[in-house]
Amino acid sequence: MFNGKLSVFLTVGNKNQKELCEKIVSMTPGLRRYSVTVVSDDDCGHRLGSGGAVLNILHNHYKCGEKIVIVNSGGVSKRSVNYAVRSKAFANIEYDNEVISLMELILINAEKIMESVSSGILVCCSDIIVHTDKSSFNLIDNTGLCMETDFITASRHGVMLCDAETVMTDYYHKRPPEFLQSVVGDNNGCGVCVDTGITYFTDNFSYALKELAESPEFECIYFRKNIEL
Repeated sequence: MFNGKLSVFLTVGNKNQKELCEKIVSMTPGLRRYSVTVVSDDDCGHRLGSGGAVLNILHNHYKCGEKIVIVNSGGVSKRSVNYAVRSKAFANIEYDNEVISLMELILINAEKIMESVSSGILVCCSDIIVHTDKSSFNLIDNTGLCMETDFITASRHGVMLCDAETVMTDYYHKRPPEFLQSVVGDNNGCGVCVDTGITYFTDNFSYALKELAESPEFECIYFRKNIEL
């Protein structure tokens, strides 16, 4: 069980978005049960992207033995322009006969998942597939959560191909349905597994990422050469 509130970090693109998101969080009853900190790329003066945003949180906030949730929502929302200003995490959806935000649903699922682990981080994308209940899973290794769907739906997402031991062997991003079916086969009519946008990292791996983020060599490569992670 949790010691107090679950620590949540929402990453956004700029300070204006950060200020608006902080107001929305404070006004949303379903989010008050969590400790939500909004962090923007402007805080460190660089456009980070999702990978850089995760390393930024690890560098500044993560300690060994802790467990935190990171929700990345700093994109420009090209497919959902009506949420470009306030961030995709606050798109409204109907869940359990009630209208709530994606952020609330993400954290409902995240809390169930984090109850089953002793430490580590859960990284969630705010605009993929968030309706997944994996609370019964015993996550002992780095794990990406997927769900089964049809080939047409899968063509709009990331597809995970796994071996018999559920170890991912290939990953295809937004490939045509015909291509996916040719790779996967009929799969006994079961479709294909798509990335839900939820990934669990163990404490050991999270700390290794933190050390990477704090290394002078990485800072030199990442910021001066302006690469994307």
